[in-house]
Formats: sequence, structure tokens, C-alpha cells
Amino acid sequence: MDAKKSSTIKRRGALEVCRAVSLDPYWGDVAFGSKGGKKGNTSIHQTQMHLTAYQYTIALTPDHLKQPDRASLLLDALVGVRHVGGNHSRFLFEFRPESIILRVTSDPSPWIMGSFKRVGEAVGCPELEWLIRAGDIAADELIVGGKITATPYGETLRELGVQLYPGVKEAKENAKQKLAKMEVSS
Repeated sequence: MDAKKSSTIKRRGALEVCRAVSLDPYWGDVAFGSKGGKKGNTSIHQTQMHLTAYQYTIALTPDHLKQPDRASLLLDALVGVRHVGGNHSRFLFEFRPESIILRVTSDPSPWIMGSFKRVGEAVGCPELEWLIRAGDIAADELIVGGKITATPYGETLRELGVQLYPGVKEAKENAKQKLAKMEVSS
């Protein structure tokens, strides 16, 4: 059999997004409500809620973009999510990231998926620490911003040589600068 006909030719996308993963189990939280005005058989309703923090991984390969400088637009969007679709537009939720891990690298694999873990009431990143110590991720490729930098995990990352920023916006700006330097050198 011809190998070309039986094999799959697959190209990775410039932008890859994984599903959001909750840091906490779902405990079945339900809110009850009723609509105003004339009552009917659908006046009373319930809504399932999951009060948690989510993590998700987004991988971008600027070399696959027609205009690689547009990668910085994605970084701006990550820390400035304005609207999330669905029927919850009447509620005010803050979709900004509490903490962010950015990796600027030529490695085709992100290696940072699932880095955040619930540790007591806080969020930690034991897997990320392990990957740096194991040499699978170079510390100078990482930029970490947000609340996690003020935890013991943040202190360990600092000792390992990771660039830390108290704010996610400051971390994002640093990643944009690193991307720009990569574009100039290539």
C-alpha cells in the first residue's frame, strides 16, 4: 500500500486553544430564581453554578502567521477579555487572569499545560517547578505574572531564574518585547 495514501498529513494551527479546566471539583451549586410579571409554568428556574478558578492553555506559533507581529494582539486580548458569549451577558463577571504563565520559545510543545494546581486555598505550580528543575523548560523562556508571584511558589520560581511580575499586564508587556526581539533576530 502506498504510504502517502494511507498517512495523514496534518498541520498545526497558528493558534491552538485547550479547554478550560477547573481547579476545583463541582459540588452541585444551584441558584434558584423566578421571572417577574405574569407567572406561568416556567416562572421558577434554577441555574447550576461552578464557583471556581479555571486554567487554560493557548499556544501561538507566530511563524505560522502571515503577519507575525500580530502575536502581540493576542497577548493584549488575553489580559483584556471584554465579553464572553452565552446567555450570561446580564451578569458582571471579571474574566481577567489572576495569574499567567507565558513561555516565549521556539519549542513546538508548550510544556506548561496544567501548570496551576489548587494548594489549600491558594494556587500553586508544582508541575512547572518540576519541569524547570528537570531541564525540560528553560527558566529564561518563562514569564510569570499575577498573584502566584507573591506565594512560596513565586519565590521558588524567582530562585530558579524565572522572570516574575506582580501584574499580569506587566508580564504581558515583557512577553511582547521578547516576541519582538525574536522577530528581529530571525
